[in-house]
Amino acid sequence: MKVSSDYHSPNFRAKLLSRWLCSSKITGEGRNICIASLEKHDSSFADKFIKSLDNYTRMDSIKKDILTEAAGTMKKILETGGDMLKKIKIFLAIWNETPCGILIANIPKEDEYGNIVYSSRHNCAKNETELDWLATWTPNPEDKIGGIGKTLIGEYFKTVGEDKFRDVYVRSELPENSYAQSFYESLGFEVIGDKRVLWGAKTSNKALIRKEDDPVNDRVIPMIATRKNIKRTFHLLSENMNRQEIAEGKSTDISDLIKI
Repeated sequence: MKVSSDYHSPNFRAKLLSRWLCSSKITGEGRNICIASLEKHDSSFADKFIKSLDNYTRMDSIKKDILTEAAGTMKKILETGGDMLKKIKIFLAIWNETPCGILIANIPKEDEYGNIVYSSRHNCAKNETELDWLATWTPNPEDKIGGIGKTLIGEYFKTVGEDKFRDVYVRSELPENSYAQSFYESLGFEVIGDKRVLWGAKTSNKALIRKEDDPVNDRVIPMIATRKNIKRTFHLLSENMNRQEIAEGKSTDISDLIKI
């Protein structure tokens, strides 16, 4: 992720990366979803985004909690400067100038020996990273769109090898609380072991950027996607969802991309 060194610019920058073809769950018609990468450590956009969450109150409480946590984490990241931001990914899914999904990954952590790693899993491999947050929502309750989460995962999987990572770890919600586990399994993730673990177990590597009220006592399903599955999933999603890469150009003011 490109990070500007200018702390005083009033503009919040983003770069369009790709366009994916999703579809309306109601009419079956195609819906183009664009993926943008946020670029600047400035919390002004994060503040507006958090205030806009009241527009999505129709989502269930678990999904709303995840979205709120993801937005709060985004704010903390964008308030933080320095080289630690270089590999962090913050992707927004956009439909019709409206945000409808967010993905945050590669947040640096510190292991028990003080080393910088990118996965919270105890004794993780050096080239393992983590999908830290993923949340999607319906921008228009009258026109639900399917596949938004897949577009975010697909775009993120494209970057994993580029950032010199091999595997991606994720802490999935429990299956009785959401369909997250089956969703991740459909995208190449595999359950690790047969135990549920605490989000913030004592042996977990601690994120260097985190909210004070992270859900440390929640139980989750640990899962991992290997390099082979990551590559295969990206190519399948790209083909099935007609991914179109947007020619690389200058970043733009995010207010030109979304309205909140």
